[in-house]
Amino acid sequence: MKVDANENLSKIEQIKSEQLIGIEFQDDIFALAVSNMIIHGDGKSNIFQNDCFKLVDYIRSKYQPTIGFLNPPYKSNKNDIEEMAFILNNLDVI
Repeated sequence: MKVDANENLSKIEQIKSEQLIGIEFQDDIFALAVSNMIIHGDGKSNIFQNDCFKLVDYIRSKYQPTIGFLNPPYKSNKNDIEEMAFILNNLDVI
């Protein structure tokens, strides 16, 4: 995204502040994600600690994303949410 901005500093700042969105459910992983974003200067204002299934309408209406990047949890027992549910949730947002 930075390359596509052609070194336009205002566009790069807009990317960092408005175009990167993340949702993490686990508090420890959320803290790592935010720390990593701060260290790398990639913005942190749109990283949410929440359940991605509960934020579909909010994310869709506020950010209108067009691309999703997923790392769904893998099913470890029969009571876990299927991986496909995460994919379908992402498609509902974009």
